[in-house]
Amino acid sequence: MTRTFDLTTFDLAREYGSRSDNDLLRLIRIEDQLTPESRAALHAELEQRGLRADRNHSTPENTDQALAAYCRTQPGAMFFVPHMGIGRSYFWKSHSTVDRSTGMEVFEATVFLVLFWVPLIPLGTWRMRRKAGVFPARCEGVDRLPLDWHQIRVVWSVAGAALFALFWGAKLLPYLMRRL
Repeated sequence: MTRTFDLTTFDLAREYGSRSDNDLLRLIRIEDQLTPESRAALHAELEQRGLRADRNHSTPENTDQALAAYCRTQPGAMFFVPHMGIGRSYFWKSHSTVDRSTGMEVFEATVFLVLFWVPLIPLGTWRMRRKAGVFPARCEGVDRLPLDWHQIRVVWSVAGAALFALFWGAKLLPYLMRRL
C-alpha cells in the first residue's frame, strides 16, 4: 500500500522556514528529486534568507568554505559545566520578532563567558533564530553582529545589582536573625 501526502505550498514553506541554512543548502544538491512545488518553496525560502541556490555547493572546496562561513556565524555550545554555571550563555534578548507563519523567533543577544552564572566577558553579539514556544528549542546563529555595548552595560548592571543585593543580604541576615 502506497501512502501519498498532499502537502500544500504553505505547508512546504512552513517546513522549509523551520530548517537551518545548511539543511536548505543540502536540499539544493538533490533538487532534481523534488516536486515542482517543493522546488518553488525551497527557492522562495532561499531567496528570503538571501542564500544563493548554487548546486556547486557539493564540491569539497565550496563545502568547506560554506561550513567555515557558517561556523563563523554560530555562537557555539553554551555551557561547559551546566550544573555549575560555567561556560557561555546569552543574555538580554533585544529586537525580537516572531514569524507567526513559521513559528520562528529572531532576536539579537550577546553571548558572555560566565562563571557561576555571572556574566563576565562579552564574547560577541549574534542575531539568533529559534523555534518560538513555551520551551523554545536550541538557538541557531543567523549572523554575527558588532558588540552591542548597550546590551553589555545593561547585563553587567543587572548582574552587579544582583551580586550587591546578595552580598548585603548575606551580611544583614545574621543581624536580622538576632533581632527576631
